[in-house]
Amino acid sequence: GSEDLILVHSGLKTVVLRLNWPGYFKKLDQPTEIISSDGHITRIQLAQKAANVIAKFMVMYTYEECRKPEWSFAPGNLEIQQTRLLSLTNVSSNIWEINFGI
Repeated sequence: GSEDLILVHSGLKTVVLRLNWPGYFKKLDQPTEIISSDGHITRIQLAQKAANVIAKFMVMYTYEECRKPEWSFAPGNLEIQQTRLLSLTNVSSNIWEINFGI
């Protein structure tokens, strides 16, 4: 469930949350701690960190060119409230790709 601890037996202290947004040339790789002062974080805490990466990407690249207008988040287009975290996929040892929808 949402309160399950993540990657407890992995030996990892941090992972990289990767966001590739359709239509944008750039991606964002965000190192993320998975161990807090209380121990390993939960699934819901990791989901919140992923949502923060989406928000950060949108702020950083607001005025960048988007090749797919339906995915553009320039002013007057998509907003953070329209995105939904679908899953996190482990694409390499410590890299997790954020999968989202609108």
